[in-house]
Amino acid sequence: MSSLPSHPPSINPQASKPPKPKTVKPFKPPTPEQMRITQLKANVDRQKDALQRERENQKRQREAEQARRGQGGY
Repeated sequence: MSSLPSHPPSINPQASKPPKPKTVKPFKPPTPEQMRITQLKANVDRQKDALQRERENQKRQREAEQARRGQGGY
């Protein structure tokens, strides 16, 4: 077992440093027009989700009503 190093490789002083990342340019805040577009897109996504949820709720209500009436469908 003499072939094992005396310390873990993570503590090795000769370990190479990871390469520096490329310089990141500062992030510009969005303009009011860009913010408006972002919000409109988010609103569209929320409305699509709300519509899907409402359709599913109405479908479940119809199925529950049919089950209460004893109708199994067609």
